Amino acid sequence: MMAVAEHHQVAVKSGHKVGKSLLVAILALWWAACWPQGKVLITAPSSDQIRDIVWSELCGLVLKAAQIGKVPFPEPATDPSTGMRWPDGRRIIGRATDRPERIQGYSGPACLYLIDEASGFARNLYEALVGNTAGGSATDDAAVAKFVLTGNPTQTTGIFHDAFTRQREHWQCFTISSEDTPNARENRVVIPGLATRDWVEKQADVYGRDSDMFRVRALGQFPTQGSNAVVGVADIDAAIERGKTAQPNEADLLHIGVDVARFGDDDSVIVPRRGNYIYPLRVHHGMDVTEVAGLVMACVRELKTTTRFERPVVKVDVIGIGAGVADVLRHEPDIAVVDVNVAEVSTDTERWPRLRDELWFGLSNFLSEGGALPDDEMLAGELGAPTYKPDVRGRMVVEPKEVTKKTLGRSPDRADGVALSLYDTQVDTDLMVFGGRYS
Repeated sequence: MMAVAEHHQVAVKSGHKVGKSLLVAILALWWAACWPQGKVLITAPSSDQIRDIVWSELCGLVLKAAQIGKVPFPEPATDPSTGMRWPDGRRIIGRATDRPERIQGYSGPACLYLIDEASGFARNLYEALVGNTAGGSATDDAAVAKFVLTGNPTQTTGIFHDAFTRQREHWQCFTISSEDTPNARENRVVIPGLATRDWVEKQADVYGRDSDMFRVRALGQFPTQGSNAVVGVADIDAAIERGKTAQPNEADLLHIGVDVARFGDDDSVIVPRRGNYIYPLRVHHGMDVTEVAGLVMACVRELKTTTRFERPVVKVDVIGIGAGVADVLRHEPDIAVVDVNVAEVSTDTERWPRLRDELWFGLSNFLSEGGALPDDEMLAGELGAPTYKPDVRGRMVVEPKEVTKKTLGRSPDRADGVALSLYDTQVDTDLMVFGGRYS
């Protein structure tokens, strides 16, 4: 915060639970309270991030100030876009938008631009804000526009990454790891709500200490794998955010991916999907073939639409005991069963050698093109773990499952289940099944 007082451009990349949203709220109130004609724009890629997190922190601070009785803040509106307004024109506004024209006019002699979750902030929006500052300040050099970028460093491109790399000389840069909090350092709750040592260790267990997910979410570091991660951290986080508000469309056919446990420490995972919506995963341990088949049918009965005839498509990984689950399910007349053997050749051997490679890259496309995921940390860790490399023919090859399992310390059963649920890329007249055998 002192760096913001002393410099015009400050960037803070961090892990989770380090207090960055509170930092943004404090800076907003400080600027509006202390600068004549002070204006603050709080913006982020997601309106939920502003309303539910940053604006909530700001309202809490204003309430505490009122209880103390020494700081005359106006009451903030419920809607961040209405914001806080002082009688003399000072104000704080919270706004998320994908349209540069909505923020181009937000200017003045003393503006503070607070950009949260800056890894996902579009470059054209940032350039529109920079354009607002072209006039500078005619009266007080200390009160010219300032920019503060905060967020988890999920992407290796964009304005946030530039601030820490090729534009570094123009920014005061900070990195705050979740391991840096007083709670984590002292292994006790010093400040409620900040990351604890147990939380950091849980992230290491969930994602793998050497994984990009752990680097981004706990250490506050940019991904190291960059372009050779099959699924990017930013795509995973965006899909989880979409999943918080998305709803399934019953006009879309119900698909269910089933990854059946092969070994004693693996899980059987049932993944229902409609269109771009992945339902919460059903994870079971220690089930036999008949029990897994029964759980699949229970899922079908729960989610199958009652407003029209529907024959859900169940796609089962038939390597190992999965074949037995598929055989049991084949006796059910109300579902179509697809046998999926990920070790077989892909449907496009010019791009991927095996079906497993094709499924994983299909999963990556699903997330980048608007897919919605449940908020499941184990799933997020598994999605972000695998890497790929080209073979001698230039085809994309996903690392062996055994390598991913070593990285994570567990099998990526949840992610495999999601990939199975997506095993369809063109519409069959009745069943919307592509490339598989069904009955």
